[in-house]
Order: sequence, then C-alpha cells, then structure tokens
Amino acid sequence: MGTSFFGITAIVVIVFGILQIILFFKLWEMTNNIRRIGEKVSRIAPDPHYCAKAELILGNRDTSMDIIKRNFIEDVYDVYNNVKKAAKSMSSTSPEKDYEIKYNYLLKCYKETYGDIYDESIRSIDTRVLSNYEEAKKFFECSIGKYWF
Repeated sequence: MGTSFFGITAIVVIVFGILQIILFFKLWEMTNNIRRIGEKVSRIAPDPHYCAKAELILGNRDTSMDIIKRNFIEDVYDVYNNVKKAAKSMSSTSPEKDYEIKYNYLLKCYKETYGDIYDESIRSIDTRVLSNYEEAKKFFECSIGKYWF
C-alpha cells in the first residue's frame, strides 16, 4: 500500500512538472507576441489630431469635438506636469508665468489646427480651471471627489 501511494504521488508530481514546463514556454511565447503587437501598434497608431480630423471628415462632429476636448485636457496636463517638474528642479523661477505662456501657446496651436470647431469644442470646457497654474494645480492634484462634490 505504501509503495503504490508513493508511485501515484511520483506520477502526479512528474505530470505537474511537465505541465509547468509547457506553461512556462506558452507564457514566454505570449510575451513575445505582446511585444510584437506593441511594436505594430506604435508604428500604426495615428496622431490624436488625425483621429479628430478624420471623425470630422466622416461627419461625426460630436465625436470629433469629444476627441478635441480630451486631447486638449491631456495636453494641458502635460504642460502642467512639465512646469511642475521644472519648478521642482529649480530650473523655473516662476512656474505661474511659465504655465501661462505654455497654456496660451497650446490654445493658439489648437486654434490654428482646428479653426472654427476649436471655438465650439473648447468653449464647452471650463477653462477657468485650467487657465492659471494654481487652479490647474488644484484640479490635477486633488481627488475627483474633492473637486466635484
């Protein structure tokens, strides 16, 4: 009885060992596939401004405006982060002024890129929250619950 128990246990351990080896190679293969997919996506991923313009050409004005608004807020967040990093590294003497300059430049770029639809889409954003450094800091640094409720 004792030897048959150890024999069955040995067989189970060997089977699980083989299955673990197979699983290891499957996971390794999947990791390589994910890398290949990531490389393809990064090569073919369009510029976000292209997506907004494509939606506009297709007649999806509301979708285009939503994309513009989302891109604008992401770009403002990037501006805020860059100014904040510069302020932390002491390479900026006035983060408020730097933020204002970069924010106004961003507005100008969006106006040049999108023309008339810019006014309509950006007008629906509460730009008071984003237009100066301190307000942007409150907006981006606080939790959603504190800001909205």
